[in-house]
Amino acid sequence: MDTLAHFVRPEPFGKAATALERGRAVVLHGPPGQGKRTSALALLRTVTDESLFLLSPQLTMAELRERTYDEGLGYAVIDHVAPPDTDGDFSWRVLTDRLTNAGAYLVVTTTTEPQQVGDAISHVPWHRPDLEQVLRTRMTTDLTEDAFSELATSLESCRQVRDVVELACRLDRGEKPEEAAGHFDVTAETAVASWFDRGPSRRQVMEVTTLAFAHGTAERAFELDLAVLEKHLRRHMPEPSPEEGVAEESLPQVRRRLVDPDGLIVRRTVMLDVGPRTELVFASLAYHRHVVRALWNRMDVAFWDAVHGWLNEIVARHPWRVAIGLAAVAEVAFNEALALLQQWSAGSRGGGGQRAAIYTLTIMARNDQMAPAALQIATRWIHGSDPARQWTAAMAFGDQLGVRFPLEAINKLWRLCTQADTGTGNVAIALANLFTTLARDTPDAGMVLRVLSNKLARFGRPGGSTILRSVAISTLSVVLGARDHRTGRQSVLLHLGRSPDQIHAVARLWAMTLDNRPTRLRAIESLRDTLKDLAEHDKHATSEVQRMGEALAVEMTELERRRLRDDMRKVTARQGGGNDNELIAKLFSALLTALGREGSDKENP
Repeated sequence: MDTLAHFVRPEPFGKAATALERGRAVVLHGPPGQGKRTSALALLRTVTDESLFLLSPQLTMAELRERTYDEGLGYAVIDHVAPPDTDGDFSWRVLTDRLTNAGAYLVVTTTTEPQQVGDAISHVPWHRPDLEQVLRTRMTTDLTEDAFSELATSLESCRQVRDVVELACRLDRGEKPEEAAGHFDVTAETAVASWFDRGPSRRQVMEVTTLAFAHGTAERAFELDLAVLEKHLRRHMPEPSPEEGVAEESLPQVRRRLVDPDGLIVRRTVMLDVGPRTELVFASLAYHRHVVRALWNRMDVAFWDAVHGWLNEIVARHPWRVAIGLAAVAEVAFNEALALLQQWSAGSRGGGGQRAAIYTLTIMARNDQMAPAALQIATRWIHGSDPARQWTAAMAFGDQLGVRFPLEAINKLWRLCTQADTGTGNVAIALANLFTTLARDTPDAGMVLRVLSNKLARFGRPGGSTILRSVAISTLSVVLGARDHRTGRQSVLLHLGRSPDQIHAVARLWAMTLDNRPTRLRAIESLRDTLKDLAEHDKHATSEVQRMGEALAVEMTELERRRLRDDMRKVTARQGGGNDNELIAKLFSALLTALGREGSDKENP
């Protein structure tokens, strides 16, 4: 796990590790930004080498003590936000007994101190590790002791561990220490507050507001958005009429004043395939959230009513940039952001608004403090009765929100898949998106396949639901055929690249979709796409195909293998000429050869 490669143990770590080993569970409490999440994972790694699972922070104590835990596995609840438990110490005792019987471990983190501390579980106050040691551990380049001394004052003012991680990245990129430390939260906050204290003009406030929701846009697009904001602001906060008799001597040089040396905005030139592009950004990326916070703390309801109307008008044009700004609003004024998310998720601003809602939850999911709130919003939408909101939530669970809470996402998406008349479209696509995201970015994609495998086993038993089994196998066929549009690779190959030992588990599931008439064609097409992917990206394609074919052969009877060979020959025969198709045909041949080998462990019907 990459997050633990440079982990620095804080002072309370030893006490918490002892408590976890002895009692099977421990609670870490402390303010945000102290590294509790990474510490929770590191603590679990001291007691188990098996898989670690993040549980929903919304789970109540009753749900925690009643759920099933698997032997040897580690579980973490990060930033637990469930309502207080009236049973107190009794609930913890029942939970630890359940963990002991299962041979599992649990770490819970929270930002609130316990009201009552019993002896059923240890509550450990959490403090961040030594920040200079974090910096030294994280850096890959050498830094002189003088440079470390120069950074000492900045480190003392640092509030969050993630700021030090970012400092290390900046120093590794070659930034000078004084420049790299400029991104620190407290440094950025001071600079932004100082700018607002100087009494910026009405236009300057509009400019930084526009940039907060259109960061990185070209000047022409920026000015168009600024004009729309000005229109809404005039409606809600009319500008005083200018004094009569004052004539403008020359045309205003607006762009020149925009990037005042003492201001917050700068121009940045980036190289694109079609040539250079100049865009507007904050002088420091860390300014962004503090500009939003200052606007909220200093401007009144009329201003924010204007911003609401403005965002509703521009969201369809660039939903991603608007989402970045709205996620920053959620940090300081959650209900203000939620009001817009509620509208957009229901389709009030069309597909652009829904995408902005999805992106906002995605950004929030990457933030330790906001991730539980993002989960709460998506859960409410997906459990509601509005099809548009259900679809928005499903797409969010298929992205970073699902990466942050994979088990929660898989279960909620499966639940939506089983609803016959949701009106949300093919929800299996969302589960396939989650599988793709997990396969590309994490080692956890197998969780999706295990859940679907368990559903197939459960509903395939005597008395099981044939309808739900059909839903499970149809969903599985979509998941196995998923493609990662970022890399162009088949998602199942990304998963097998991280976990090659899962080839037989994947083959077993693929065999099920091949043996099911409604999904057979899709499964064969997925195999064809997988062979094409291997032909384009893997220099050992032939041996990989043989391995895949042998694994499939074990899961199929001789009759099933013969039928599959015949169908795949038909697919090959339909292919045209060309080098690519010739290579794919050879891989088909290798797969057919592997499928034709004797030794299947499955009996003939």
